[in-house]
Amino acid sequence: QKKEKQKMAIRGTENKITERDKLILKGLAEGKDDREIADDIGFSYQTVNAAFPKIMLKLGAVNRYNALYLEFKKKLIK
Repeated sequence: QKKEKQKMAIRGTENKITERDKLILKGLAEGKDDREIADDIGFSYQTVNAAFPKIMLKLGAVNRYNALYLEFKKKLIK
C-alpha cells in the first residue's frame, strides 16, 4: 500500500494540500525565503525547508516554483 501511495503522490494525484502547505506557498509567492516564511508562520526553518519536497510531491511539481504555479492554477491560494 505504501508503494502505491508513493506512486500516486509522484503522479500528483494525491493532492492533500494542508493549510500549512498553503501558508508556505503563499510566503513563496510573496518572494520570501524559507527563513522569512518560517518567521511569519511560526515554524522552524527546518520545517519549512523540509516541507517543499513534500508539497512538490503532492502536486507532482518539478520544483518549488512549479508547485506554486500549480497551486495558483488550482485556485487553492487566495
